[in-house]
Amino acid sequence: PYDLTLRFKTKKMNRKKDKKMEMIVRRFSSYEGSKKSYCEQHKIKPHVFDYYRKKLKRAKGGQPKFLPIQIKELKDVAPIELYYPNGNQVRLSVDTPITLLKQLLQINLPKR
Repeated sequence: PYDLTLRFKTKKMNRKKDKKMEMIVRRFSSYEGSKKSYCEQHKIKPHVFDYYRKKLKRAKGGQPKFLPIQIKELKDVAPIELYYPNGNQVRLSVDTPITLLKQLLQINLPKR
């Protein structure tokens, strides 16, 4: 059988620990030493500190998971060339839709 009271107590203890760790993480911004010495002073391991720092950042809507990138314009790019085992060749432009490219890679062309 599953003990629901134990589960509730564990969650409550986690909330207390979360609050405690949140205070420790917040106070680090005004600390002048290293992260290692700060963690030693508070008797926590650096990886635990990092976990709670990331958790706090996510809760506050910190940095997005995906960062925007810019792709340079493809000018002098060679076309895509497919060579089939039967000797057939297909030359495509670099802006060929990926769905078409996938279909062409799966095609079984008859021998010529």
